[in-house]
Amino acid sequence: MQPDEFAQQVNELTNHQWKLLEVLIKAGATWTSRRQIAQTIGKRRLIPYDIDCLIQLEQRELINIEKVHDDTPIGYQVVYRVSDQTIAALEQINALKEDSVV
Repeated sequence: MQPDEFAQQVNELTNHQWKLLEVLIKAGATWTSRRQIAQTIGKRRLIPYDIDCLIQLEQRELINIEKVHDDTPIGYQVVYRVSDQTIAALEQINALKEDSVV
């Protein structure tokens, strides 16, 4: 994803979608659980609206969503991380910022 395409995607996000994306950007390439996301945004747990927002971020290819097997009664948990395309776009944007400062 090119920086301008990333900027366009981000400009179309709601404030809540941006807040969720920021949490995952700060986590970097680390997979983050729903519980961790909820705690970071000051909630006890994610509600269906939060999960819908995360699904929309995945549809825009800004994040990745995976189900991983675990020993909970459901047998899996859903984890999230920023996509490689988003990481690459952010790195390009940061490089452009550094070039313009020098």
